[in-house]
Amino acid sequence: FSRHFPARQINGYNVHMFDSTMVACSAKLLDFGMQTGRKSRDETHKYKHLKFTIGYNGHIPEKVKFYDQNADLSEDIPLSSVIKSMAFSSKDVAVFDRGLKSRKIFDELSQQGEQQRLFVCRINPTTRFKVIETTLITNDKTDTLTILSDQIVKLYDDKSKQTNSN
Repeated sequence: FSRHFPARQINGYNVHMFDSTMVACSAKLLDFGMQTGRKSRDETHKYKHLKFTIGYNGHIPEKVKFYDQNADLSEDIPLSSVIKSMAFSSKDVAVFDRGLKSRKIFDELSQQGEQQRLFVCRINPTTRFKVIETTLITNDKTDTLTILSDQIVKLYDDKSKQTNSN
């Protein structure tokens, strides 16, 4: 199917989008899943959650992975795992929202050589960074988005040390 619907291209780059979502199911129906939130009066959780992490090429899902362990509540492992599992070339770009927070994973994605992944993401507004380069924006609005800036930045980790990734 993917041969008939290749990745969406923008300026010669194949754009692959990634996201995760959680689905809550009644704990009476599932004997597995993530437990989040407060327990009910009888000390049990009312819901169990499953996480779906999807790599999408603009037309169809290319990679879907399911998670049911509390260790995967953070996006760092599920999202990075799916991004890293995709076969990327120098003309592929991963796009994801700000769920990924680990500077170590940003460094891993940015490393040089065969494992390098070009990526675009939003970062949390409280993230410390240094602007390396600002790109002039000619089209700053779409029907659903206003672009405030386009920057290449150097991130800082939780010990105020600059990371290797741009």
